[in-house]
Amino acid sequence: MPLHSNLPHVLRFGVFQVDVRAGELRKNGVKLKLQEQPFRVLCLLLEHPGEVISRDELRNRLWPADTFVDFDHGLNAAIKRLRDALGESADTPVFIETLAKRGYRFIAPVDGPENKAEASTIAPERDRIGRARRWALLGASVVALGVALGWAVHVSLTRSSQSSKPTSIERKLTANSAENPVDGAALSPDGVYLAYSDSTGLYLKLIRSGETHKIAAASGFSGHLEGWLPDGAHVLVSRAERPEGTLALWNVPIVGGAPRKIIDDGWGASVSPDGTRIAFLRGAPDFEHLAYRKELWIARLDGSDAREVAPSTTNGIFAAPAWSRDGMHLAYLMVRQEKASSLIVNSVELKDMQSVRSQVLLSSTGFADSLCWLPDGRLIYNLQEELNPADSNLWALQVLDSPRKSPDPVRLTRETGWATDIRTTANGNTLEFLRKSMKSQVLVAGLASDGRQLLAARRLTLDENNNNPFSWTPDSKAIISSSDRNGTFDLFTHALDQSLPEPLVTGPEDEFVARPNPEGTELLYLSVPATATIDAPRSIFAIPLTGGAPRLVLREKYITNLQCAGLPSALCAYSVKVSDREFIRRFDPSTGKSSPLAEIPTQGMPFSWSLSPNGSLLAIILYRPDQGIIRLRSTSDNTERDLVVKGRVGLATADWAADGKSLFATSMDRERKSALFNLKLDGSTYLLMKDDKDFVDSIQWAIPSPDGKLLAINKSMGIANVWSLTDF
Repeated sequence: MPLHSNLPHVLRFGVFQVDVRAGELRKNGVKLKLQEQPFRVLCLLLEHPGEVISRDELRNRLWPADTFVDFDHGLNAAIKRLRDALGESADTPVFIETLAKRGYRFIAPVDGPENKAEASTIAPERDRIGRARRWALLGASVVALGVALGWAVHVSLTRSSQSSKPTSIERKLTANSAENPVDGAALSPDGVYLAYSDSTGLYLKLIRSGETHKIAAASGFSGHLEGWLPDGAHVLVSRAERPEGTLALWNVPIVGGAPRKIIDDGWGASVSPDGTRIAFLRGAPDFEHLAYRKELWIARLDGSDAREVAPSTTNGIFAAPAWSRDGMHLAYLMVRQEKASSLIVNSVELKDMQSVRSQVLLSSTGFADSLCWLPDGRLIYNLQEELNPADSNLWALQVLDSPRKSPDPVRLTRETGWATDIRTTANGNTLEFLRKSMKSQVLVAGLASDGRQLLAARRLTLDENNNNPFSWTPDSKAIISSSDRNGTFDLFTHALDQSLPEPLVTGPEDEFVARPNPEGTELLYLSVPATATIDAPRSIFAIPLTGGAPRLVLREKYITNLQCAGLPSALCAYSVKVSDREFIRRFDPSTGKSSPLAEIPTQGMPFSWSLSPNGSLLAIILYRPDQGIIRLRSTSDNTERDLVVKGRVGLATADWAADGKSLFATSMDRERKSALFNLKLDGSTYLLMKDDKDFVDSIQWAIPSPDGKLLAINKSMGIANVWSLTDF
């Protein structure tokens, strides 16, 4: 009997159509690529919609007894591919629900061939414990620049409910290129104009005609556009007057008049609907850096009568304040870090401005950074996607007197890219937001003999995947990097004279932070299962650079980085993050035996380190947006000295030059503009590259070749534009 003989030839659910006989899955009439086994799983679930199909039944029906495969791995892979095709995740199920230790259930309405309806539905999402994000393994040097593309979090409530609303309409309002991304935007209260900022200044666009003009502010004035004032004649802008200075809030007239500073220390502003008060944040603008206090303040529109609503705690910060329509309540995000597990918990909270009491509306599984409150009482927020941590989408929560009475959140968008900076018109009929997308790419540049100048920089990776350089081959002719071109992060060697990389380590696990051993004969790399939890052991493997099978060196929880010195030193080290401390351990690549080398209190701040070529010094960086200090620590006697960097603050990463006489360091200032420079051991600096395009484009780190003639640069490249959403 055929496997799916009980099914009609054609089935429909949501916008999808299944042709059982042809073995095809289509979305809005477009055929999707889906392998045979995931398709068979889908058909079996469709045979019994609403019923639990056990894993044993799936095994018996789809994996015969004489089939020699790893069933668990095969089924998990099939379910993942099926969910990818349907555009959902296990934690936000629209069609296929996972029941722990039981099986799976198809939860969406299924129509036969007679019913042509294609109204999409959103099914209930279940509470869950978040998984470790694969990008967390890039270590502290990446976290320091905000490239930690995921964090595992605990959930108390994020469920989606069925929606019968018409299809939402998205419209792209700007078309800036990757060279000039939009960094802030807001629709005017009447929805007629769009004000936005980019690296070239502040602009006003008439949406109906597209006519665009620079805002008539003082010459050379620029900054991040925070939003409109209710009068429709002024906008709020945050800017730092110098790289190491704090962000200040400015009132900028749209037509004529000079900008006026109203708050000396403030950003992330939200203006009350009646235009009398401002809620804003104080502290470092990089809200993912939990070590820096982010205080929640309110003030009058002219900046007077400023008072603190609540301070951040030692393990939590405020973000994204948003006023209710009546001005009686203030919603905000609270981002907390659980010290015991290092989990990041994001909650949407509500503060009564009369009693100053607060309550938690929901806690989310993904990272969030934006809120917007509509006149109808819905609170709009963004939420990181489970399967693709570089993406976020918009959700709506109807806020009632009691969180217990509030209906479940409803998803509004399902697109790729990071949706953020949510704003609305006065009537709440239109949402405006930024959609950002980033990819890490590898640049190669020559180095002048003194390391003070780049020569002929070019892009090596000519694709749209994420590519991250970690080391070079001993002959300086190829770069060893990780890439997600195959779905997971695999390791590749990319010869400088070739357009495509050659695979070195591939498989179901993600591989990160690859470094040659002291002899240059093997590559040591950090690996973790793609679906591992945050406290799952991580492994260091070794593989011959000439090719061969990898061997396990050691396994331990919370490994973040590894490095080796060169001969005659035999020192190799790795770091382990535990709560607010990093433990650096030396290890033997042959035996895997390890011993303590250094313990660094980080107090939750982003942390990076680099081992000198001769193994004598550790260069240690704790990211501080207002300081420029690298701690040099001896590996032999643990003595330390501070290397004060001249003219640079916000140091993020540093990698030693091949001769050990300088470092190639990166920095990010308070306006999130990055720079790469050569740092001598006397503190003098020589600028090599800078990027003024905000965090969408930023310089992450740089690795010198063994011969000291070339530099591999990891650079985030992306695009950011303004979108609107109606009929939601």
